[in-house]
Amino acid sequence: DNITALAHFLINEYYGVHFVGHSFGGTDITKSVYERNAPVKSLNLHSSGGMVKSDNFEDVARRVINKIIKEEPLVLLRSPFSELAFALESIGSVIRNPGLAAVEGIAAATHYVGRHIDEIYDRGIVTTNSMADGDFIFPHEKVIESTKGMLFDEVRLYKDSCHNFTSHRPKEVADYMAKILLNTESILANRPHKIAA
Repeated sequence: DNITALAHFLINEYYGVHFVGHSFGGTDITKSVYERNAPVKSLNLHSSGGMVKSDNFEDVARRVINKIIKEEPLVLLRSPFSELAFALESIGSVIRNPGLAAVEGIAAATHYVGRHIDEIYDRGIVTTNSMADGDFIFPHEKVIESTKGMLFDEVRLYKDSCHNFTSHRPKEVADYMAKILLNTESILANRPHKIAA
């Protein structure tokens, strides 16, 4: 609700509003657009949850934990801002909030984001899906398989990167987002599919 309210406020101040959601934030912005009609020009998913079919929060947590125990025991102490530290803290924050865990678990298990992308696309909203080839929280192979045939305007894979690529590759991500934000009209005009009336 807060995200939607903010979008409605900003639309009165600026030419257009664009949503970017990373990880579980991808679920949040998709809900805001799909269920609450947030007035946005683009929906940009970065390593988003809710994209893998038959996934759930327990599976996500297991993938993170399995990755951690395969690494050297002191990896988190040596590099507190590492990908593993970020992943562990993300999972921990959700676990500490049972309400959030339930919401994110349901969104993951029901393929929430993936199920609603086509309708959002048909509303005339630019949709993009960015992934990382080293993402072990939401592996890009699983995402690609689960989203095959969905109507994304652009799909991007960041090479030699990980789940938190928005932090590790800030300039590259910012440049890409600027390109999308500045070209939404031309992206819509060149779509191969007709926008629903």
